[in-house]
Parts: sequence; C-alpha cells; structure tokens
Amino acid sequence: MVALDERNFARGDRFSNRLWRTILEQTASGKMLTLIARQQDTVVGAIVGEFQPRLHKMSVWSIAVDEAQRGSGLARELMAELVRRTPAACSLVGLDARQDNLRARRFYERLGFRQERQIRGAYTDGTDAIRYATDLEALRSALRQPSSTS
Repeated sequence: MVALDERNFARGDRFSNRLWRTILEQTASGKMLTLIARQQDTVVGAIVGEFQPRLHKMSVWSIAVDEAQRGSGLARELMAELVRRTPAACSLVGLDARQDNLRARRFYERLGFRQERQIRGAYTDGTDAIRYATDLEALRSALRQPSSTS
C-alpha cells in the first residue's frame, strides 16, 4: 500500500506509515474498508473508505490506481465494490479531491458526485480541496450504467 501511494501521490499527499497502520487497524474493526487490486504480485490499485453509521455516511479517503491501469475501469470497479460493502446505515458518500486533479474530479462528477464546497489550502503544498458528496443510491445507480471514458 505504501509503495502504491509513493508511485501515485506527491510526497505531501501520501499517507504516512503510521496512518496506514491506523487504517488497517480500523479495517480490522469494521470501521473502515481497504480494498486492493493486484496484478501478479504488485498492488496496482486501492480504495479506502470509512463508515460512519451514526452520521449515515461513508467517506472515501483515497483511491489510487497506477498510471498503467488508468482508463481501464479499475477505479470504477474499486468504487463499486466499496459501495457494495457499505453498511445499510450509510446513505451518503463524501470525499475530497485536489482542485488541480482534474482527471479524478471528472471521474467523481461522472459518478454523480456534486461539489459541496472548496477547502482553502487543504493540502500541504497549499492546493485547495473540493469536497464532493452524493447519495449512496444515486452512486449505486451510476455505477450500474456503462462507463464513459474521458
């Protein structure tokens, strides 16, 4: 997982080893879910979601797909599997995206995510984040539709 982060995110955007340990502990307790995609022995994609049933929300912490796999539908497959495993108590889905990550933002918007607000200076390099949200059922419906490429 750490190697996937290193290949796909700028240094300031990567999860620390400590945070990965916490995520895996929370995954073991059922509060989070980490799904990975492998090609041979290499992790080529992953998604991390946090379940907050009392808030009726699932938050997507991260989606990473290696460059060679981008455009293959892998991010969509990972999202679909995370949604499939989301507890029934969660009816909303939220996530943040770097304002300058247009490819990711287009992906989320094609899945029906709506921009809720801009978070100034959210990233260590000063880049703003865009907070997105959607209804879980709308996301399920979007994921059942044939994918379109950018």
